[in-house]
Amino acid sequence: MATIMKKIVVILVVLVFSVYSEDSKCPKPEELENKESYCYRIHVDILDRVYETSQSLINLAKKKFKMEVIEDEKVPEKCEYYQCILQELHFLNSKKFPMYEIIKTWIEEHVVLSQGVELLNRLNLCNDALSNSTVAELRFRGDLTMEKFSSDTENDVNRKCDMDAEFLRCLSLQNGCPVFKYP
Repeated sequence: MATIMKKIVVILVVLVFSVYSEDSKCPKPEELENKESYCYRIHVDILDRVYETSQSLINLAKKKFKMEVIEDEKVPEKCEYYQCILQELHFLNSKKFPMYEIIKTWIEEHVVLSQGVELLNRLNLCNDALSNSTVAELRFRGDLTMEKFSSDTENDVNRKCDMDAEFLRCLSLQNGCPVFKYP
């Protein structure tokens, strides 16, 4: 029984240390972490949260012990989750469009050094692509592609929610250490 307890303690110590070391490599603004946590609680189902957490812990332990890890492809959350993050950070205007100047100022004030420069570069690319897609009445995608809307009956609320999620996805594709995560 004592051996099992020792193994559990060792696994927990390894997990805590690895989480700490991962966070120190790519720092994330505390305000963003708080908004992500809030939106996660509001928009992600409890069973999905339990499953994701348990899988993450199991995979992390396997990696630390140099065991093979078969990772499932991460599935994005509902667009409302990503829109919530942007809304909570006050990045969206009343029509749910990202506000470039507000986001730029936030990055300058909250994101450090080269990580901030990379994110500002990415913000410029994402904002230009979003502006071009809006003018051309095309669907904006986070990988900077555009496509026609599948139907004219698609409701405006869904279009904007998808657009906001794709905008956050676009920001998450910055070079180096991404500040935003998608999925």
